[in-house]
Amino acid sequence: MNCVTEENRGQANAIAIFVMHLTGDFPSPFVIGALFGTIGRTNGMIFCMGWLLFCVTFWAIAWNCSVSFT
Repeated sequence: MNCVTEENRGQANAIAIFVMHLTGDFPSPFVIGALFGTIGRTNGMIFCMGWLLFCVTFWAIAWNCSVSFT
């Protein structure tokens, strides 16, 4: 949100949320179903949990960098 002017933050937030839902929520059931069908349920769950930990870790790093730069 610090990349845009204050009057454009609402629009930037709306676009960001739309893109996140378009690229994450829409195809994810098909991708997870294909993943589980290919490598099995146990390995699929391990992969999904590992992906979640990976994303949370890098989100925390990005948030920490963002806070330290402001």
